[in-house]
Amino acid sequence: MLVKNSPNTLVTANTVTNDVSAFQSDGVDVLSSADTTVSGNRLANNAWNGMVVIDSPRTRVIGNALDGNQNQGAEVNFGSDGTLLAGNHAGNNVSNGLVVGAVSGARIEGNALTGNGDSGLFMFDLLNSQVSANRAGGNGVGIDLEGGQNVSTGNRIANNDASRNAEAGLVVGGRRERQRHCRQLDQCEPGAVPVRAVASSSSP
Repeated sequence: MLVKNSPNTLVTANTVTNDVSAFQSDGVDVLSSADTTVSGNRLANNAWNGMVVIDSPRTRVIGNALDGNQNQGAEVNFGSDGTLLAGNHAGNNVSNGLVVGAVSGARIEGNALTGNGDSGLFMFDLLNSQVSANRAGGNGVGIDLEGGQNVSTGNRIANNDASRNAEAGLVVGGRRERQRHCRQLDQCEPGAVPVRAVASSSSP
């Protein structure tokens, strides 16, 4: 499903699955469509992402099931400032549950992020945003905030539960660097090379 150059669109109560061998087929793409709402949809088993939001400020992504996709559950990127992601479930995606990058003023609240291969919630180049009341368990990493190509600054991460993940609960910077160092040394077990501080709330 494609929403392009169509501000103030409502996408709700749909089931979108592309359970076929297609090349990078997403469930829903929101492109250059400000103030769009995507709510109450099941976007599962797609050949690439469950959903992508690009250049669509103030988009609201609320109460969706984003499960079993071959890349990310949902990705919000570049120019989608002020986006709200709330009450979504993103589970068992091959890469990350939710990805938010190159935006400012985002709110990421009350999402359940479980069983994703990399991170439950992965963020980069994030500015002045709020990350709160999310539950991230059973992922590679629970919640991961990276600097990206520029910098992440002015963000508030509070009242999240990031326990029982395989590698770490909460990572602020350094994880990608550490992975590169581990590969160079052929020592990729968790904590093999402490590059920068990692704050973890994970349980063994």
